[in-house]
Amino acid sequence: MWFSISEVSKSTGKSRNEVRKHLEFLIKNNIIGIVSETPMLYSFTVSGEEIKTESDIEKINIT
Repeated sequence: MWFSISEVSKSTGKSRNEVRKHLEFLIKNNIIGIVSETPMLYSFTVSGEEIKTESDIEKINIT
């Protein structure tokens, strides 16, 4: 998992800590859910699939 976070960090220019916080936010708000432990895989939940615009994301940040 750390390798994936590190790769996302490199490609986005964000710190690993910031990428990890975003991942935790998505899990906590039921936007993504774990599909498999080995290998570690996540998938969008039904509510995550409903996000289409930036304003949809902002609504999540408020709640």
